[in-house]
Order: sequence, then C-alpha cells, then structure tokens
Amino acid sequence: MRRIVLLLVLLVLSQGFAAAQTRTLNVGGGASINYQVTGRGPTVVFIHGWSHNISVWDDQVPAFKTRYQVVRYDSRGFGRSTGFADQSAEPHDLLVLLEALQLSGIRAEAASLSDSRTRIQIG
Repeated sequence: MRRIVLLLVLLVLSQGFAAAQTRTLNVGGGASINYQVTGRGPTVVFIHGWSHNISVWDDQVPAFKTRYQVVRYDSRGFGRSTGFADQSAEPHDLLVLLEALQLSGIRAEAASLSDSRTRIQIG
C-alpha cells in the first residue's frame, strides 16, 4: 500500500512538472523565444522587464495557474531566448507566440517593469 501511495504522489508531481514544460519557438529574423504554458482557464500572459527572464514570475505562477492558463516567455536576448535584445520586436514576438499557441481573448497581461513595480492590465 505504501508503494502505491508513493507511486501516485510521484505521478501527480511529474504531471505537474510536465504541464509546465519549457519550449522554444522560432519568431523569425534568426531569433527564437523560450516560453512556458501551464494551468487552465482564461489566459494570462506574463512578460518580464528589461534584464530579467521568465524566472522573475516563479513566485506568481503557482497562484495564477490554479484559475488561469499562464503563458510566460523570455524576450529576445534574455534567458534562453536567442537573438538581439530588441524592445521594438516585443509586439511581433508576442503575436507570433499567441498565434502559434492558437490563443485569443487574453484575460490579462502582466509586465515586470522593475524589481519594485509590476503593471497588470486586465480586460
């Protein structure tokens, strides 16, 4: 019985980690972005600020993924993404990601602007 309980715990934990698997998407211009999707429900997109990466959202994701599908990604030139860091490419890269994931009707977008402030737009 103890083995079955341990096996079930490991199975549940491994499914949780698999659901948050990190993937890479070619966004054109020789660049690719590292992204992660986890949770279910309306979509929330987390975008990190300058000099950060998707890990800046590690503390927030567990709270949001219980009610929302959370999408977060490394901008070009940050984290595991490739290409030159170019803020003017942000809208393009986000659109390519949303189209690749076949997402529309985004519920909220959160952007980390600095270590002390975060902008969240819901709607």
